[in-house]
Amino acid sequence: MNKAFFCKPMESKEFTARIISLSDMDVLQKVGKETFYDSFIDITPPDDMKAYLNSSFSSDVLQTELEDEQSKYYFLELGDVVVGYGKINFDKAPYGMMEIPHSMEIQRIYIKKEFQRMGAARKLMHVFFDEAKRRKCNSIWLSTGSFNNHALSFYKKYGFEKIGNHEFPVGGKIFEDVILLLKR
Repeated sequence: MNKAFFCKPMESKEFTARIISLSDMDVLQKVGKETFYDSFIDITPPDDMKAYLNSSFSSDVLQTELEDEQSKYYFLELGDVVVGYGKINFDKAPYGMMEIPHSMEIQRIYIKKEFQRMGAARKLMHVFFDEAKRRKCNSIWLSTGSFNNHALSFYKKYGFEKIGNHEFPVGGKIFEDVILLLKR
């Protein structure tokens, strides 16, 4: 049994999380593009970055994802300022690997640069753990860049363990991601 599923909720009087709706799509596009750009511009050629942002954050793609009953997007806010967002999916297999019944994927956690290392990602993790408990998920999985030592360390603190790798294309550039799993 993993303690992360049962950890005491983080006390936070500042950051609040709320589910994103279709009416929030313009803000999601803006924050999604900004945070992805800031996270990967140093290692992604400009043309590849532009192509990825235009395809992954198009109105059609976001509308489909926001309407998907097996997915949820959350904004993380500080007062009335959106400081980041996250996305979770339910009962989807990790990149062609075997199905993991009653599982949740943490697909995205992105925090604006000026709000990083202030507990914002921890707040989203606790929101996601609460959702996993509510849905009686047996496991949580995610992937992150193999080069992203900060993220790998962050997830390791919660008990995530490596179960595989997969390729993450951004335009013509291919990144190697690590697939991590947390079992209940």
